[in-house]
Amino acid sequence: MMKRLLFAALLLSLLSACGNKAALMLPEKPTATPASAPAPAKDTPAPHDQP
Repeated sequence: MMKRLLFAALLLSLLSACGNKAALMLPEKPTATPASAPAPAKDTPAPHDQP
């Protein structure tokens, strides 16, 4: 009898812990931020066309 009561209490406590009781909270979309300045060009010379 005691084992059944303990098992029932354990089962109820596990079932009551399932899921989140609060409202679903979705992350806010980020606000539009201005694009940062483009990265500086590397100091490598441009390829030259050879005849």
